[in-house]
Amino acid sequence: MEERQMKELTIEIDIETYEEFQAYCDESRFDRNEILEHLMEHFVEESKAMMKKMKDGYAEMAKLNLEITSEFTDCENEVNIHL
Repeated sequence: MEERQMKELTIEIDIETYEEFQAYCDESRFDRNEILEHLMEHFVEESKAMMKKMKDGYAEMAKLNLEITSEFTDCENEVNIHL
């Protein structure tokens, strides 16, 4: 099995959050690094999924907006003729 390369990350968090997290790790006997890595992976995956949904939604709305504006092109042209 290939050994994973690791990179150290230093963060600053509120002391109460830190103490609560540390107490949870101590009680559950979970490794802090494993939990944080899992949380970060989950956050990135969820963020990417949300950004994709937003991108797809904007693309869908662009098509709809184009259809709506094209419906009024003839009307606009008629008004411009009379001006």
